[in-house]
Amino acid sequence: MQHPNQLKTELLKYLQFYLSKKLLMNDVLLGIKQRLIMDNKISTPQFHSLLSFLEREKKFKGMNRKQIFDHFLPLITTDNSKEPINATTNLTQFFS
Repeated sequence: MQHPNQLKTELLKYLQFYLSKKLLMNDVLLGIKQRLIMDNKISTPQFHSLLSFLEREKKFKGMNRKQIFDHFLPLITTDNSKEPINATTNLTQFFS
């Protein structure tokens, strides 16, 4: 497994290349790049938005999506501990 800083440099290289293409999702790519530059992990959905690009890269041609995900796993937060959804929530507070 590569060191997280090497992985970050590698992913930033790919992001810079994709940003140079002026894609419709440049804002998303820029947000991911900023998070990495600030030494924050990216979310799983953010990484999934990159997968379709990454799987076309020469380095990842023989790998499936899971293997690519695992390759960059040190940069991805898999923490799903967001605020739990209150099952008893309803709209009555808005109609009072």
